Amino acid sequence: MGVYSDPERDPRGHTVTLCYLTKKIGGSLMADTDASSARYFKKDEILKLKLAFDHDVILKDAFKLLNRGRT
Repeated sequence: MGVYSDPERDPRGHTVTLCYLTKKIGGSLMADTDASSARYFKKDEILKLKLAFDHDVILKDAFKLLNRGRT
C-alpha cells in the first residue's frame, strides 16, 4: 500500500514502515512480542482513536485506496 519514512514521524528515531492491504482468509489474530493484545476494529471505531505517530495518515491513505476500488 505504501512506505512511510518521514524522519520526524517517530521522536525515538527514524523508522520506516511498509504497509500492506490484505484480506482475511482464516486463522486467528494474535499479539506477539511487540503488543499485549490485538483486535479488529470497524472503520468508524478506528477513526475515533488517538493513534501514535502518523498512523492516522496511514489509515486515511488505506481508506482512500480501498474506496477507489469500489467505483
